[in-house]
Amino acid sequence: MLRIYNRWGQLIFETHDPTVDGYDGMSNREAVPEGMYIYTLDALFYDVRMKHFKGTIQVIR
Repeated sequence: MLRIYNRWGQLIFETHDPTVDGYDGMSNREAVPEGMYIYTLDALFYDVRMKHFKGTIQVIR
């Protein structure tokens, strides 16, 4: 599961689809402002291990 939050902690993007190519900088069909965003990613591997990743991304237009 991939989740992206804005600087105020509001969820702006979420997907459970493992085939999604990535985040396109949109939220509710509108471009988000340039800036830093926080992501969390919960990945389930083939050997049934679950790993949690988190970090920041920067949207530049």
